[in-house]
Amino acid sequence: MTSGQSAWRGAASELITPFDRAGEVQLDLVAGEVEFMAARGVVGVMVNGFASEALMICDQERLAIAGAAKAAAPAGCQLMGTVIAGSTKQGLSWVERYEALELDAIAIATPPLYPYGVDALVDYYIAIAQASQLPAYIYNSPEWGNKLPPEAVARIVEACPQVVGYKDATHSLIELQTLLQLIGRERLSVLSGSDALTVPMMLIGAKGVISLVTTVFPDLIVDLCQAAAAGQWERAMALQDRTLRVRAALKIGPFMAAYKHVARLLGHDLGTPRHPLTELTSQQASAVERRLAQEGVL
Repeated sequence: MTSGQSAWRGAASELITPFDRAGEVQLDLVAGEVEFMAARGVVGVMVNGFASEALMICDQERLAIAGAAKAAAPAGCQLMGTVIAGSTKQGLSWVERYEALELDAIAIATPPLYPYGVDALVDYYIAIAQASQLPAYIYNSPEWGNKLPPEAVARIVEACPQVVGYKDATHSLIELQTLLQLIGRERLSVLSGSDALTVPMMLIGAKGVISLVTTVFPDLIVDLCQAAAAGQWERAMALQDRTLRVRAALKIGPFMAAYKHVARLLGHDLGTPRHPLTELTSQQASAVERRLAQEGVL
């Protein structure tokens, strides 16, 4: 396997998990979400990530979501299954499940909560990546409690030719530049883990983004990535500025609530949050709608 296999470029997305008001996963809406984004140029969808509310869903639900997304994905739209686990044994079990579903790739997420130490984290990533027959992405998301410094990412990459990509949610351009100096700019398909930093990261070598804004406004992020890939930096920065304002509006209120509210307004149902997460208050909903209307997207 080479580093170019299944390496994503452009606008990809993280799946938002839709629940009904009783808190049950709506698999028909999972399928509709994938179809909606794929039809608008989103190149791939990452399922069961942190923004997918994966810490609130059981293993059976995660498996069903991945299966529904896989069944709905048209040709050209790849599916990546996120390995979120608190132990290497748990992580290896998710590799087996995603392989059985014939997903296109795995994303190995930073283990949440416990302070494992850098050497233990490196061993964790290497064990899971080397066990997988699927191309692997390193997903570095320190907000959940652990962080891989650039030198640690480089160690994992050196040990694992099946690691083809890197989702960088560290928000540190300095650390990304350091990593690219250590491994070479073309060794990995680096994707921004934040809509806020897509263009700055593409300026220094990233290939695109795994976005959340794509779940409601995919055209905006597809256009942004295409402009940056073409070197149209003035247009790309204008779209990045607009994305920042849209993203800020979508962060109003409880976790993921604004995304689900806006999707309903657009006729693209993404369900409701799962308790104890809640929906927007009427005041929050008004603020979201007003700010998005000012951007001309609602």
